[in-house]
Amino acid sequence: MADTNTTEETMKYAVLMALACMTLSAASPAARLKSELSLTDEQVKKVSAVMMDGRTKAEKKMIDLEREKLNLREEMLKDAPDAGRVKAILDKKAAVEAELAFIKMKGEIDLKGIFSKEQFMQWRGMKHRMEMMKHRPDMPMGRGPQHQEKH
Repeated sequence: MADTNTTEETMKYAVLMALACMTLSAASPAARLKSELSLTDEQVKKVSAVMMDGRTKAEKKMIDLEREKLNLREEMLKDAPDAGRVKAILDKKAAVEAELAFIKMKGEIDLKGIFSKEQFMQWRGMKHRMEMMKHRPDMPMGRGPQHQEKH
C-alpha cells in the first residue's frame, strides 16, 4: 500500500514537472538559449536561423526516410520480393539517414561559429542534460518519477 505523503508528494512533483515542461516548450528555443547562455540579440538571430534551417531540412529528410521505410515494407509484403529492389531501397534509406546525421552535425558546426567557446561548452552541457533526461530509466518518457508503491 502506498504511503499517503509519498503519493501526494509524487503527484505534486508530477504536476510541477508538467507545468515546467509546458513553460519550457512555450518559450522559443532561441529565447531559452538567450537567457541561459547570455546570447546577444545578433547571436539570437543567427541561432534562430540555423535552428529553423536545420529543422526544415530535417523534416524533409524525415519524410524521405518514412517513404523509404514504406517502400521496403511494401516490397517485403510481396509474394516474391525482389532482392535487388530491397538492396536499392536499403541503400537509399542509409543515404537519407546519413543526410539527416549531417544536417545535425552541420547545425552544430554553425552554432560553434556563432557561440563563444564558453557559450558552446555551456550549450553542449545543456544538450547533454536534455539527452540524459530522455533516457533515465526512473523517469517514464523522461518526464517524472516512477510511481512505485512502498511495501
